[in-house]
Amino acid sequence: MKKENKAIIEMLVCATLWSIAGIFIKLIPWNGFAVAGLRSLIAGLTIAVYMLISRRRYVFNKRTLAGGIFAGSVYTCFTVANKLTTAANAIVLQFTCPVFIVIFSALFLRQKIRRQDLAVVIATLAGIALFFFDQLKPGYILGNFVGIAAGMFMAGMFIVVGNIEADELYKHNFAKNTSIRALVGDTDMTRAADVSRECGFDADIDKTGDVYVLLANLGDEQVLTVYVVDETIQL
Repeated sequence: MKKENKAIIEMLVCATLWSIAGIFIKLIPWNGFAVAGLRSLIAGLTIAVYMLISRRRYVFNKRTLAGGIFAGSVYTCFTVANKLTTAANAIVLQFTCPVFIVIFSALFLRQKIRRQDLAVVIATLAGIALFFFDQLKPGYILGNFVGIAAGMFMAGMFIVVGNIEADELYKHNFAKNTSIRALVGDTDMTRAADVSRECGFDADIDKTGDVYVLLANLGDEQVLTVYVVDETIQL
């Protein structure tokens, strides 16, 4: 199966599970924090199994810690909000996050608010209002505030994950006793190898050893990929 088709199927499964989450949260007769804790436990075990199977290493730094705190807060607030208010309220208020992304980016990252940003925010709020405003019911003050908090935390999560420094390398993949060719599969590395040799690297994609794949965000949606075999840069 092609990677693109696999990704589409994975997104469909994700969307389906996400859409029915509110239903089961309402049906389970537990406290919101208890439900959030069980969801987090299941998610943590699932990710741990994936990390083990894919032989990926955990990366602990300020950015991953902050991202984890924001992500955990999002799902906890969303779950609790579902218990304290209507599912419609929880969904509507959580997806106010684009508004907070613009506000937080201006306040903490000193980024200028562009017209495109304002247009996206207005369009997002208009779309939410169009489909859900008649279901945004009063009488659930605490739950509504928790739902807004979920939107704020989601904005923080996106900002932390998306704001990688240009010179920051982070470990994307790791495999023992393998080669770059085996790791990338059918991907044609000929051009990358030629350019790497021109820059003075060995570019030996068949060399066997401990292979690290490092990524660096260069800005403008450009990502640098570095392949290291036994502590020697190859590509």
